Amino acid sequence: MPWSIRCSLCLLLLFLAGPAVGEFDYSPGSSERIYPLATLPLPERGKPVRDPFFNTTLVRLTDVRDGPFPTGIKGLTNEYSRFDPVNADASLLLVRGTDASWHLYDLVHHRYLGPILGRRGDFSPRWDASDPDVLFFIMGTKFYRYHVHSKKKSLIQDFREYYPTASYIRSGKGESSLDSRYWAFMVIEYDNGKPAGRRRTLLDLVTYDATAERIVGSYRSVKKSFGKKIPRTVTISMSGSYVVVEYIPQIFRYRLDWSDGRQLPGRFGHGDLALSRERRDLFVAQDNGSDYIVMVDLGTLERTNVMHIPFHSSLSSGVSYPGFHISGNCADTPGWVLVSTYGSADKATYWSDGAIFLLELAANGRHWRIAHTHSRTAKGKSKDYWAEAFATIDRRGKRVFWPSNWGNGTPKYVDLYEVVLPDSWFEQLGKRKR
Repeated sequence: MPWSIRCSLCLLLLFLAGPAVGEFDYSPGSSERIYPLATLPLPERGKPVRDPFFNTTLVRLTDVRDGPFPTGIKGLTNEYSRFDPVNADASLLLVRGTDASWHLYDLVHHRYLGPILGRRGDFSPRWDASDPDVLFFIMGTKFYRYHVHSKKKSLIQDFREYYPTASYIRSGKGESSLDSRYWAFMVIEYDNGKPAGRRRTLLDLVTYDATAERIVGSYRSVKKSFGKKIPRTVTISMSGSYVVVEYIPQIFRYRLDWSDGRQLPGRFGHGDLALSRERRDLFVAQDNGSDYIVMVDLGTLERTNVMHIPFHSSLSSGVSYPGFHISGNCADTPGWVLVSTYGSADKATYWSDGAIFLLELAANGRHWRIAHTHSRTAKGKSKDYWAEAFATIDRRGKRVFWPSNWGNGTPKYVDLYEVVLPDSWFEQLGKRKR
């Protein structure tokens, strides 16, 4: 046999053999093949289970019905897709009960550590970027640091010092800058001092420097007219250069001193802040006006279509899971976001249905499916929010967490699941040709 033919056969055999020993096989998750949704029995807590399609390994971290967890809690979850639940040295995981309780989980020894913050509430706890022992949280009009091991809190700022009639502050689904220095808050007053559920008045939107412990900018002091509509979220970009105000579907961005206000182009649903491969500040979201997942550069407001969502497709039945959540936390692996889809369908009709996948932030970006959520919302108005499986990825781009009811329709029931990604995924996928 001629040498050239023998060489060609060798290359063909190497190709058919698949990836080299020790290299992760990304091909099933990178394809657009439609896989069935329900294929795994409910995993035992703490026992790794190999995903039958995507070569990843998932672990069920909690079992609220049989484990060392507080009685009476129906479900345990990460708080939301936009928040990194892992502390600075990856030793602790912040877990939320579906009853608004807060808990810690030891990621090193894989054990439950107990409740924190003393009571239930919407405290918006966020890990400090550098100190693994510190959480920031809000309670009423007060902004605190919480020291995990001593279980002591220290006051950073009481905003009644500036707004004597304020009832509380909040950020909605907002976050700080990546270094935990800059924050944004809505300052809100209950009319006539009445409790929650009554009429509220927006007193101001502020940006705050937690290092210098001072207000950086006040929207009301800068703008001649001040609307009273309360935003859904105020949040700081990863670089700390911008504050983003979300009214949904309209979104606006400003400098920290509330100058240079601009509206982002689009009608947005779920989204998150992220970094481009060049580490530019982005907003990435489902655009309900165009049926695309899009990214918008917060500096230039340039908009790019990243992924088409075929709600109506001549080639397929379209997506059966119409809801998307986006997690842009992975600052150490910039240029990608994590996406998870949710809905009530029993059967997949498109590759993204019921899936958790990494999405490349580029025009018509590539995807890599990591797992199925194994979670379904109820149909109709009884849809369970907690079953939406809002997956999140940590800052390192290493660990993925999501809540799942594993097809169980009990209201507020979910357990927390994890997939640890290959150490080399960012490098390996970056080298692949598009």
